[in-house]
Amino acid sequence: MATVADERLRSGTVGFDDLIAGVRSMVDDAAISDTVVTRMRSWYRLVLIDEFQDTDTVQWEILRKLFVLPRADSPEPTVICVGDPKQAIYRFRGADIDAYLRAVEESGAQRFGLRTNFRADADLVAATNH
Repeated sequence: MATVADERLRSGTVGFDDLIAGVRSMVDDAAISDTVVTRMRSWYRLVLIDEFQDTDTVQWEILRKLFVLPRADSPEPTVICVGDPKQAIYRFRGADIDAYLRAVEESGAQRFGLRTNFRADADLVAATNH
């Protein structure tokens, strides 16, 4: 009986989880991880992660190793994470509140909040409803 991985290999298809697993194996492989991190940091000086509340533990580990952990051999890129911590509770979407809180703690980053919800502006809602 063929596994999903065997069938994907046979058919030449790749799923989203396969992409994550492939990058994870590269950053975890002692023989190539230094090269991968150095190359990625030379390509990407600014990293913007939108919908960060949907980042899981595996994705955070990849991002942390690639762009957050200090390294003597390459400059640290600027990393901007945009997310709503109140939405990190929706596990059915892949959100992981523990991963979110761990990332906030480990990154030591500045945090900024939005004080005004422009999507619920009264005039905008009235115009949309009209």
